[in-house]
Parts: sequence; C-alpha cells; structure tokens
Amino acid sequence: MKRLVSGDPKARTERSPLIAWMAAALLGAFGLAAASGAVADFVVKFEDLHETLGAVALYIVIAHIALVFGLYGLKRLTPVVPSRGTTQRSTLSDRVPS
Repeated sequence: MKRLVSGDPKARTERSPLIAWMAAALLGAFGLAAASGAVADFVVKFEDLHETLGAVALYIVIAHIALVFGLYGLKRLTPVVPSRGTTQRSTLSDRVPS
C-alpha cells in the first residue's frame, strides 16, 4: 500500500499480497462456518457458533470486495510525483525559442 500510494510504478503492475491474505482469511472463515454447521447438526450448542461464524464470513467477503476495488482504484490513479527515469530530458531546442 505504501509503495502504491507513493507512486512507485512497479507497484502498479504487481499484484498486492493483501488480496491473497484476505482470500486466505475468507476461505478459512467459510471453512470454519461449514465445519461448525456440520457439527451443529449433531451438537445443538454449536448452532450459535455457526451463526456467528456465518456473520463474520459475510463481513470478510465485504472487506475483500472493498479491498480489491480500493487497490484497483489506487492503481488507476495517476502518480502525483513522476517516477525516477521517466521525466523527459530537456534538449537545447526545448530551451531556446526559435
């Protein structure tokens, strides 16, 4: 995020590891919700846990979508500070009026 906001051009082409971590959290939350749902079929005490994990999984989905759109939006912004080596070098003909 820091590299992306600072205008590093390489950060605009790379995929953020935040998306992978959020996807792992998403899969873990759904796995726990599914496992607790299977256990809740046999043990009634697990029904509240299953409902809570299902609600948490919904918020993780919303956060994942917001993260993907947010990072995509940051990548589309033009950098405020031009990166090193991409500025146009002036020549004598640029500086002297004809």
